[in-house]
Order: sequence, then structure tokens, then C-alpha cells
Amino acid sequence: MRILALMLSFPLIAACGETPSNAGDTDPPAEQVDAAPDQPEDDPLAPGPWTTESGFRCVRSTSTIQFADDTTPPQVFVVTLGFPDRGRAELTVEVDGQRLRRLHYRFGGHAWFVKIREKEGRILEGAARDDVHRLFALRRALLMWPDHPAWLIDGHIGHAPLGELGSLQVVVNDAGFPTTMSSRDADGVVYESLENIEWTEAERAWPRSFDLRVKGTPVWSEVVDRVETHHSLVDGFFQPAEVRRATSGGYESIQVQHQDTVVQRIALAKGVSWESAVVMGRLKAEQVESQGTALQSGFEIELGAAWEPVALVLLRDAGSDAPIEAPWVLRAGSGGRGASFDGPAAIVPAILREMASEIRTAGGTPGAPRVRFAHRELGPVQVTVPAQD
Repeated sequence: MRILALMLSFPLIAACGETPSNAGDTDPPAEQVDAAPDQPEDDPLAPGPWTTESGFRCVRSTSTIQFADDTTPPQVFVVTLGFPDRGRAELTVEVDGQRLRRLHYRFGGHAWFVKIREKEGRILEGAARDDVHRLFALRRALLMWPDHPAWLIDGHIGHAPLGELGSLQVVVNDAGFPTTMSSRDADGVVYESLENIEWTEAERAWPRSFDLRVKGTPVWSEVVDRVETHHSLVDGFFQPAEVRRATSGGYESIQVQHQDTVVQRIALAKGVSWESAVVMGRLKAEQVESQGTALQSGFEIELGAAWEPVALVLLRDAGSDAPIEAPWVLRAGSGGRGASFDGPAAIVPAILREMASEIRTAGGTPGAPRVRFAHRELGPVQVTVPAQD
């Protein structure tokens, strides 16, 4: 447990989140088409305008990690990058049967750390902030290889300056792919190092696996399960919940757009509680996966007229090419309105009514609200009111 204890106590490593009981962070829906909100003109650390790299506005990697010298089961690490200067890193670990998460955010020149069991992010300054910026710079360089940054390569060794943060260094093999990539501070001291990097064989190669060291200490081995490039996120995703609320004046309804999804809808008995519905969703998802069907990481609960759970909706993994057969159906993509809440109990009916009204004003017909549980447990939720054709 030595490495796990290090990870849970060291505030600079790319870890993330909080337990479901404190639910300190509520995410904006995953796929959004809003423009980013205007930033205060007097904020010198405000991020730059959104850009694209290699045609991507955002890139997200989801990995399975195994801690070094540790018997802890494999855990999940998710890094989301918004270009040019936004980042969010989330590590989920299980300790004594509890699911714990920690978060790091980068928003322009700002950085925050949300510690386990704390509801609000701690703003980081000085060396701590620089470490977080280097963390995201290294992940960006890895995921965007060879497009970013502008590498200066001589033989098998390459460098890229990071200004006051220091620099990045890369070692490439004979095929031109990195085998080691590291970040260094302004004094040249290595902060993070990604070693033994292996790559996928595809038209655009993505990292497949590597080992992480932080300040020379082996931390974990990482296998990249998937890299997604279709996400379109607003600025709120890269800020702690209390910052989003402070800038929006409370819960915020935003425009969303969802892609076609293969789903299975399971009606729930009348009067089922949220707690029971979530347990049923988790058990049903595990049962379906045990039968060989790959699912997305979370599930949805459909709401009735009184905002009560009426149906469970499982979502098949977007990469599956299995035929669509009953009980699975294709749910056509749709626009709508979305909002995020600390948990089901925090869902504000007035916001749902407002979202439905906005859809009608735009000439659409609002459908049944859907509540997305991203991690199959009672905690932060994303609510969508879809617009029907």
C-alpha cells in the first residue's frame, strides 16, 4: 500500500475527485456545443480562445493503471485536454471498499486540486501550480505526438521549451516514435517521466501503454484503453464546481447535442427510490457485461412527470459493431438542454421546466428528462431534456 498512500497524500500527482458522499464536483454534460463563456478582461491568467490541434478541439484518454509495488486492484485514470490551455485529470481508486476520486484542473494560467473528501478545489500557486501545468503539458505532448509541441530533435533526442515552466524531453526509436517522454522544471530537474512507451498501429498512432515516474519514484503502469476526440466541452468542465457556480450564479442550463446511441430501456416499478434504481442499474450493467456486451461506463435513468425514476437505460459502447437486436434499439441523436447537479436530490425542477420551455421556444418538443450516472453510483449527475423531432 506504500505507493497508494503516496498517491493519496501527494497533491501534485495527476489524481482526482471525491467520494460519492461529498459529491463536490458536478460536471457539465460530456458533449456540448456552447461557445465558451467570456472571460474577465482583468484576469491575466484567463485561458486563450478555443483552438483545434490536428482537427481536434478536445482529446480524452481513459486508462487502466496498476500501482507499482502495490496489491491494489487496477484503477481508472482519465485525462481530458481542451486546446490550447485547458485540462482535467481524474484518478479513481478504491480503498477499503470506498470509491475515492481526486481531481486536478488547469484553466488557462489557473490550477486547482480537489482533495479526497473535500467539496471545494484548492487553488494552486507557485511551484504547485507549475507542476500541474507541466503535468498537462506532458500529457498533451504524448497524445498529440508529433504535432505538438514544436520538437527540436537531433538524432534520437528531442527537446521542446515550455517557457518559465521548463522544458520537455523525448527519446525516439528508429521508427521515430517516443520511448520516453519527460517534463523538466526551469533548473532541468525531471518532474514526470513516461517510460517504455508503446504505440498503436493505426493511421494515427496513439500511446498504448507506458510506465509513470514522478520525481524519480515509480508510480504506476498505465494501459490506454481508449482515446476519444469527438468531445466538445465548455469551459465549466475544466473548473471546480464552486467556480462554475460562482460564475454562472447557480445551476446552469446549456445547449447539448448527443450522437446516435444503441440503448436498452428497462422499466422500473412505481415508487422505486433513487438509491434502489442506482443499485439496480449497476447490477444490470454488470450482468450484461458478463454476457459479453461492452457498455459505456455509466447508465441513465429516465424521469417521469414528477421527476421520479421510471426506467433504466443501458448504453452500449460506441465502438461496438455488434448487430442491433432486441432488447437493444438505436436511439437517434438529438439536441436539447442540459444541466449538472450534485446528486439526484439536488435536481431542481424549476431548471427542468426552464429547459423544457427553452426547447419549446426554439420550436421543438421536449422529451422525457434523462439523468446520467457516469460511474454507476449515487453521486454527481448530468441531466438532459432532449428535443424531439
